[in-house]
Amino acid sequence: MTGDEWPLAGRDDEIAAIEAGYRSLGIQGVLLTGARGVGKSRAAREAAGRLRTDGRRVAWVSARRGMRSIPFGAIAHLVPGVDNGFALLSRLTADLRAAGPDRTVVVVDDAHQLDDESAAVLAELVAQRLVFLIITITAGGRAPEALTALWNGSGITVLPVRPLSADVMDRLIDGLYGARLDVIGRRRLARAAGGNPLALRALVDVGNTAADSPVHGLAGQWLDEAGPVVREVVEVVACAEPMPMRLLETVVEPAAIAAAEQAGLVRVADDGAGPTAHVAPPLSGPVVRFLLTHSAVRGVYGRLAAALRQGSTILDEDVLRAGEWQLKAGTVTAPEHLLPAARRAMARFDLDLAADLAGAARPGTVADLLLARILLRQGQGRRAADVLPARPPSDPEQAAAWALTAAEVQYFGLGEPPYVAERTLESVIQRRDQAETTRSWIQLADGRADQALSTAQAVLSRVDASPRAKAWAAAAGAAAAGLLGRGAPSELLFQQGPVGYGACLARLLRGDVRQAQDMADRGYDEAVAAGARSMAGVWAGLGGMAAKGRGRVRLAASRLREALALSENDGLSGLRTAWTAELAAVTAMAGDAASAGRLLSQVDRRDTWDTALFEPWIAVGRAWSHAADGDISRAVESCRLAADLSRKRGHVAHEAIALYDAARLGAAEAVQARLTELARTVEGDLVAVVAVAARGLAHHDTDALGQATDAFDGFGHTLLAAETATATAHAHHLGGRHTSASLCQERADSLALRCEGARTPLLDRCRLRSRLTPRERDVVLLASTLTTPQIAARLGLSPRTVSNYLQHAYDKLGLTGRSELRVLLGT
Repeated sequence: MTGDEWPLAGRDDEIAAIEAGYRSLGIQGVLLTGARGVGKSRAAREAAGRLRTDGRRVAWVSARRGMRSIPFGAIAHLVPGVDNGFALLSRLTADLRAAGPDRTVVVVDDAHQLDDESAAVLAELVAQRLVFLIITITAGGRAPEALTALWNGSGITVLPVRPLSADVMDRLIDGLYGARLDVIGRRRLARAAGGNPLALRALVDVGNTAADSPVHGLAGQWLDEAGPVVREVVEVVACAEPMPMRLLETVVEPAAIAAAEQAGLVRVADDGAGPTAHVAPPLSGPVVRFLLTHSAVRGVYGRLAAALRQGSTILDEDVLRAGEWQLKAGTVTAPEHLLPAARRAMARFDLDLAADLAGAARPGTVADLLLARILLRQGQGRRAADVLPARPPSDPEQAAAWALTAAEVQYFGLGEPPYVAERTLESVIQRRDQAETTRSWIQLADGRADQALSTAQAVLSRVDASPRAKAWAAAAGAAAAGLLGRGAPSELLFQQGPVGYGACLARLLRGDVRQAQDMADRGYDEAVAAGARSMAGVWAGLGGMAAKGRGRVRLAASRLREALALSENDGLSGLRTAWTAELAAVTAMAGDAASAGRLLSQVDRRDTWDTALFEPWIAVGRAWSHAADGDISRAVESCRLAADLSRKRGHVAHEAIALYDAARLGAAEAVQARLTELARTVEGDLVAVVAVAARGLAHHDTDALGQATDAFDGFGHTLLAAETATATAHAHHLGGRHTSASLCQERADSLALRCEGARTPLLDRCRLRSRLTPRERDVVLLASTLTTPQIAARLGLSPRTVSNYLQHAYDKLGLTGRSELRVLLGT
């Protein structure tokens, strides 16, 4: 990307201030001051360009370090061939006066590099009101006295150019990467850039391995100019940031650190945990490391690792550093630090680093077990099985750890039957609570929610169960209770554990989409802030499901894509399948049948075995794909299949959801009885409301439909409310109550506006063009006034073909015959 292509963003205020300053006769110029790379020169160039467009003359003066010793060197190009100061000033004065009454705009870039003689001439031209200066100067730089006097005398407006806001940086990153970079990567990139667009460009070039990047050339120049002492500090900080000052001061001299700060290449911050050193933008850790040779990097990490070993003990906060720095130094001098560091990396969800650390700690049973768990989390089940010892160790504690790991590898990693993993768990004695928690998750993934709930409740009732075991048992139990339609147990289970995934899913199944959305948003924000990719991915997926429930199809699609990106390299194949199916559904609801079909093809090609729990979700996603493609009968079949699968497992909450989707697609009469039955057994209000809505759809019952609309709207199910409001309007039309129909349609349209362009058969009931094929539309428009043989003769079709087209159209529009069609068309 060239300099001209790099986007300008977030500098409208500065540019407007420069333009306003030019229009004010009392202002002689504007001084832009700020850190290197923050955008001073770009803002000056843009403002000057706009003033030139308005008819003003513009001249550019670029001050350079190498020319500072040459008198008039910076402005010599303005009057070629004149090198005498007096003659140069006279010639410039005459030329500027002859050019007209408007002041000429003179941009002085990097004024702290300007020679004194050029500065004196420019100051005189300002005094004569012949020029308007736009000056840039790097923070901490010293400008010549002639210019300093101008802003000290209030003739120059000083305008600080601060780092770009987080929102602006996010827009820049989005323009550069789009969906190719997930939210964790975006946050890391934005944090490293520090609001500095030049730093962002340098980081982008690192990602593109642009060895000839002009920005990297500048970075190397700045480091060379700073000198070897400062450069050493910057390189050490770049390899270890955030670098605790207590450690940095054991590696380099405090005076050198102060010099690096003074040069603006290192900054020290204190976030409450003690002062830490960071590379200052536009430099960044990745850029400085990119400029270092491989051997230089190893040497820096060797010094850092040695600095940690100087103390008698390793501080808890330095455990991860103690292992990581040894790996990067290429020499393991303290192997006892590797496994604790690997556990710490795993807790921070840095699975790649955790795997490297655990691998370096091998051979050894403990290292093998830990590496197997890490590989399983990364979705590498076969490698995990290869690493896992073939037989349990003799030590009881290690034997328990082996069985716990082996069971997860067997079921989640290799796809062996669940009874194999459960049989392995039966051998666990030392960590019985963890074994039962693992069993509850296997039972849940296998679709046995009733057993999962019972197992989880047993763990929670144990007085000796560990907090971690209780937390994860509560999550599995809450999800199971939600699937089983038991609202109260899911709430009780959630109160006993901090892991909220299961409770969030339970709320979704119960219809509490607002609470589920709030939970998912909070969990997502916390996980992103912590850099926890897999956690953020799960929360993003749950947030997408909540947004789908609320009818916000664009937000739902965005969150679900984020979930897939964040979980791409994790061992969450079952969840990725669920997110893909949900994404197919919302993509279909947005009217993109082709993309929905491609997503479902991905599900079909995916070689996974831990998706039993989500088979009904896949069937529902397929139903909406069929609906978007116009095949309503197959869509209804898929919904009925999803309901049957859920019913066989006892997942009555999801059965009700699938049945109501069938009702929405035209099969209300066929499913209303079962929904009424479920409303008496499933806890929560949602199933009772969908039963009422299905009855209203089946019988064009305006009272039932109106009641459902109010309830759906109150729950936050905006799309469902928009659909039943549309159906209410249609029922009033059929009954000849056109005023009531108009009022209901107004409400339906208002609700639909909040659904981000969602398209469903119920919403499109009165929109023939959006739901029917061209030929079906032709037939339907003639059918209100012509008989089937007459239509056949006019269109050159057989009467049988016309009848088929009509029946397809009636199915799509929810009509039973010509009389309802005439009411719908107002004929």
